Amino acid sequence: MKNSLLICFFCVIAGQNCQGQWIQQLWTNPSFLTTNTPVQLIAEVDFPSGDCKDKTLNVFQAGNSISAYAIHCLGVLSFICNDKDTFNIGLLPAGTYTFYYQVDAGMSPSPCTPGIVPGPSDSLTFVVNSASGSMELEKEIFDLFPNPASSMLHLILNGNLTDGSYRIMNNIGALVQESFVKGDNMQIDISQLADGLYTFIYEDVAKNISIKKFAKK
Repeated sequence: MKNSLLICFFCVIAGQNCQGQWIQQLWTNPSFLTTNTPVQLIAEVDFPSGDCKDKTLNVFQAGNSISAYAIHCLGVLSFICNDKDTFNIGLLPAGTYTFYYQVDAGMSPSPCTPGIVPGPSDSLTFVVNSASGSMELEKEIFDLFPNPASSMLHLILNGNLTDGSYRIMNNIGALVQESFVKGDNMQIDISQLADGLYTFIYEDVAKNISIKKFAKK
């Protein structure tokens, strides 16, 4: 890290653009989205020199793909600058979407131009649920145990429910696992998930959904 900062400092002194930005994470706000929820897409980024908050953001949508581009104008001081790029998407139809994000950096003052080497990119898949069928039912339509769980979840559907599908979202709204539900009793392998808090979303064949939180440890 010290060597990277030193190299970037000499690049700044020489009046050249220095590439050294990092994408820390992407997430949605809120983490659980419906067709009645305005969607925000947020990227947390770090830069090896400041100040990085003078920036230009662009976003466009093509179907279920949302692409965003950011360029940050860096100052001459060599310290880690952290910033968040927020893209206000608004209301979206129900469905599964992919957010593609790229960040570049150039030297101040604004408007700055990026260096020759493209900056890093990342993507996030998220789900927008139908608000008309979305509900957290007062009665328990499914049981999910154990909670916390380490490797396997046990799903039992109550009443006359036998089929449907499930989705598991992490705590920043990313889809991490999904599958169909066949029958009223099934085991779900979550051993590949990282430890943390998750949202389990069950959707029946009529598109009604019910939600439970669980912890993986």
